[in-house]
Amino acid sequence: MKKNRDEILLFKRKVSAKSPYLKYEQALRIALFAHFQSYEKFKAANELFDNFPIFSQALQVQLNAISALGVLFEKYDLPLVKNSCKSYVKLPEDILQTCEIFIADELKMILMYEYLLDFCEDKDDIKDTFYRLQSLSCNELLPTFRAFVYKGGDTLANNKLVDKFNEFSALANDISNGNIDPQKINSALSSLNLSMLSGAFLGALGAILAKEIKKDDKE
Repeated sequence: MKKNRDEILLFKRKVSAKSPYLKYEQALRIALFAHFQSYEKFKAANELFDNFPIFSQALQVQLNAISALGVLFEKYDLPLVKNSCKSYVKLPEDILQTCEIFIADELKMILMYEYLLDFCEDKDDIKDTFYRLQSLSCNELLPTFRAFVYKGGDTLANNKLVDKFNEFSALANDISNGNIDPQKINSALSSLNLSMLSGAFLGALGAILAKEIKKDDKE
């Protein structure tokens, strides 16, 4: 599968002065790549858990987001980002752990848009799309996954995880009301301590990314 030449920057979700693209173009590329990542994860979860409704719905949300960004790529005559994300996807076979990952992903998506909005101040159409896509994470995806984990805690003996999400319920309410505090979100991400990001999985994922970084550095 072909990779993007700026793949590492896309993974880092950082706008770089060394990129051949303008800042707002980089912002668009980062956003599209991030939604490709989410799309491939939701697609994998949908297959793994037999078209479970929350994953099917989230998959459709990502398709709509990709379509909305595609319109902007066409308007600004910007080369489309390659979707090279499938090879990086690995999910646990536990549905609550998978939802835990998706909660962290949506928090990161909210932070990403808060960062990218600074690079498209004179592009009202891009800003409007970014705000709408950020709102999907704030008001649709994040609450859906959080509610599922909360409800599943008793029946699936995962009370510890539920307690952890109760700790930032106020943050979730703030986010849904449009009060986004990057410091608090980063703190919430740190406190999640994702259970599946350890041991063999972390080692395997780290090896894959290290290999890609080395390859890109040589190129």
